Amino acid sequence: MTIALHRGATGARARTRRRVPRLARMIGGRLALGAVTLVAVSVLVFLATRFLPGNAAQAILGRSATPERVAALSAELRLDRSPLEQYVSWLQGAVHGDFGTSLAAHRSVWTSSPGPC
Repeated sequence: MTIALHRGATGARARTRRRVPRLARMIGGRLALGAVTLVAVSVLVFLATRFLPGNAAQAILGRSATPERVAALSAELRLDRSPLEQYVSWLQGAVHGDFGTSLAAHRSVWTSSPGPC
């Protein structure tokens, strides 16, 4: 009887050992899929905004803005960079918790966003 209990305990431990790596692999896979999803959504939103007519500087300043003012604001907002540079710059900031500055509130997006409901 002691041998049977010993074998059962060993079998249970062996099953537990196999489940932990499987569970860790599943959690790791879900986390990786979540990260890929976040990057894919951010790329899609970035590309969607690039296809909107006009330019953010022109929209902020209005139709009566001079080309010099539009160019100056575009440079300040870094809209004069290539789309790839703009996205990489935003992504680097986002990784460090800096999501940019709200054009409406003129403060950090992180602090101007409402808290949890």
